[in-house]
Amino acid sequence: MRIHQLNIKYESDQDRLLARINTNTGLEMRLWFTRRLTVGLLPLLRKMVGQQTDQVAVADADALTAKDPLVRQVLSEFKKEEVLRQSDFKTPFKEPVVGAALTEPPLLVSEVALTPLANGRLHTRFKGPTDAQQQRQEIQLELDSQLMHGFLHLLEKAYAASQWALVTVAPIDLEPAAATAASDTRPQYLN
Repeated sequence: MRIHQLNIKYESDQDRLLARINTNTGLEMRLWFTRRLTVGLLPLLRKMVGQQTDQVAVADADALTAKDPLVRQVLSEFKKEEVLRQSDFKTPFKEPVVGAALTEPPLLVSEVALTPLANGRLHTRFKGPTDAQQQRQEIQLELDSQLMHGFLHLLEKAYAASQWALVTVAPIDLEPAAATAASDTRPQYLN
């Protein structure tokens, strides 16, 4: 079973990111990413993808240039740009005709395990909560260079569309409340 298409978009009514993965056999897997999980996953995924890209770029370079960190970084960035340029982000996501994806809800991801492989690939394990039978649901994927960069690119775009990074909580100003409490002996409640 090979991955045919990836799609990640922000679902405002759920306030989550929905990742959809189509295989070449027509099977669709769906994953929910919460804000908390995505905020923790993005830096780790960027680091792992960068390391895997660096590994592939260094393997393609000669021994002399592979030692210089600046050259390694440039080669890694060039490899990333090359992979993204070759990726197809314009073809619409193919909707499944029939299958479990139409009847089963998406897996609410509560844990992600990323394991770099020696061949430049990244093994990903998305774990969900335990079900009624006390079994933990999970989806495992092995991502090659193109899928790693595509997944990261789509996750970053969906994260930006969610505007989660723009949300800040204003600090509570305690001084006016203390001054009011001193002048008024009755307790005040906010409903």
